[in-house]
Amino acid sequence: MKTIATIALLSATLTTTILPAQAADHDRLLSEREAPQQAKQKQLKGIGIGALLGTLLAGPVGTIAGSGIGSIAGWGEGMEDAYQSEKQATTKKHEDLERSQRELNSNRQSLQQSKSNISQLQQLLQSLLLDIHFQTNSAVVEPHYYPRLQQLASKLNNLDGLHLRLTGFADHRGSDPYNQTLAKARVNALTALLVDHGLDPQRICTEVLGESTALSRQHNGLLPFDRRVEIRFLIDSQKQQ
Repeated sequence: MKTIATIALLSATLTTTILPAQAADHDRLLSEREAPQQAKQKQLKGIGIGALLGTLLAGPVGTIAGSGIGSIAGWGEGMEDAYQSEKQATTKKHEDLERSQRELNSNRQSLQQSKSNISQLQQLLQSLLLDIHFQTNSAVVEPHYYPRLQQLASKLNNLDGLHLRLTGFADHRGSDPYNQTLAKARVNALTALLVDHGLDPQRICTEVLGESTALSRQHNGLLPFDRRVEIRFLIDSQKQQ
């Protein structure tokens, strides 16, 4: 027992001379670097355990020595726990980042596919045209066209960037000035009807070709096909072409 007491006394002496200085350094580091909460908790726990063991081994003197040693042990354990927690958090962030990157790549592929679909749709629209036919010497739009034109105007109002080009024609009979005037009147009549159905007039551009491309020059049976207004769909960039 005398030997144990001597060891305890020596430990207490070393603790009271060396550990206080180290403790002061640790306190300064804690305040400057804001040590993890795990390290602080483990340090306090280590102090308690060390004090208990010191008391069992060497009484009050052992309590002092045990407290200092337990403090150091607890601090180290707490720092290890903090490191592991930080490592787990970093791993999770890395996994979240990889998942976000995969989602971003998937969204990019979807966007590219959408752009491709839009491009194909634009090409399809550009190749489509509607013909509104007229009676001989007439610029009156026939009533059976009304439902179709009303639906067209309604759909276009919900599609930004899409416009119409109306081109007026006439058959080859009559003088060229007369046919030019007649073709223009047909275009104006169709434009007015679309506007009446709610289509913005800014979405319509017009041109008049009259009899210049008349098919009936080669065959009179084609006369009805020349008396028409052609409706073609345009994208914004083509409006002025």
